[in-house]
Amino acid sequence: MNKTDLRIRPIYHRLRNRIEGHICICFTAYTIMLELERRLKKAKAPFSLSQARELTRNIYSITYTLPETMREQTTVLKMSSDQQLLVEIAKS
Repeated sequence: MNKTDLRIRPIYHRLRNRIEGHICICFTAYTIMLELERRLKKAKAPFSLSQARELTRNIYSITYTLPETMREQTTVLKMSSDQQLLVEIAKS
């Protein structure tokens, strides 16, 4: 693995803790990406990692407040079959 894989350049931070935080966030995102890629291959998903990213762009939810209890509730709107499959793969 090298800096190009992590895509951590350019860094516009000057303070040590901010630089370390930036690298930590990039590394965590990279680790999540590799884990999703591994799960997609294991599940023999019919889509690639980039296609999975596109599927997530169109998953919508609605947040509303219930008038009786004043509690906020979020509901995911209807997903396509590929989106549902992606969610199941991510949960496993």
